[in-house]
Amino acid sequence: LPPVVRTGLPFIGPLLAFLNDPIKSVTEARDRHGNVFTINMFHIKSTFLIGSEAHKAFFEAMDDELDQAPCYRFMIPVFGKGVVYDAPLPKRRQQMRFLGSSLRPAELRRYPATIAKETCLFFRENFPAGSSDGKVVDLLHTMADLTILTASATLHGPEVRKHLYKDVSRLFAELDKGISPLSILFPYAPTPAHRGRDIAHRGMIDLFTKVIRERRSKQAAGGSNAKKGTDMLQKLMDSTYKDGNAVPDHEIAGLLISALFAGQHTSSITLTWTLLYLLHDARQGGNW
Repeated sequence: LPPVVRTGLPFIGPLLAFLNDPIKSVTEARDRHGNVFTINMFHIKSTFLIGSEAHKAFFEAMDDELDQAPCYRFMIPVFGKGVVYDAPLPKRRQQMRFLGSSLRPAELRRYPATIAKETCLFFRENFPAGSSDGKVVDLLHTMADLTILTASATLHGPEVRKHLYKDVSRLFAELDKGISPLSILFPYAPTPAHRGRDIAHRGMIDLFTKVIRERRSKQAAGGSNAKKGTDMLQKLMDSTYKDGNAVPDHEIAGLLISALFAGQHTSSITLTWTLLYLLHDARQGGNW
């Protein structure tokens, strides 16, 4: 078995240090024990796999060997009941296929033009020519806003992009704030952040459910001649489980939230680091 971090107090282990600074705790444990180690905190044993070699073992393992669900149960209040980490593995695999149908090469080839258009519009509206001299912005937050905007335009459909983007952005921010190191151990602790998370979750479910029902109503009114969308929302609306049951509206909404979380952080962080490196090179006299 991996070595166990023995620091901290009896029973709770290094819990307090982890809650105060997770990155520092993990870094110190790696320096002491190597790239694979276990941290015991209350009722949870968390084993960390750091570096390409350990990652290879994780990513090559099947879900029935190394399942993410027990580690990510703190995301159930964010995504909702019956989806992703609250779904049995066979059902979860079907849900991942539903989401993946919107991310196939043929679908992805349509997205760059939309993303470029939305990005240009975003910068024109937020940083008009000649008005940004001396203006300081938080790159991570700005790129997060941009990522949600492009996700709404490409995945959520025109209804969300045109009328509800600001609501999605606001609710996403509240959901995101409701995730902390404490959430990993006690996801239902009655904290202000968790209460805000739960309110935002209900708001996001209501928002997407309304869009789903309105779209279905329009398609029904149009009959067989009604033009269907090609976005992720439509793909989920048209999907059925192996037992023949359609995906319920609340599960569609939960899957849309999970897709937003899956792409938002990775994309916004990548964009932020890219811009930071470009700015660093520019300051060093490099060419853009």
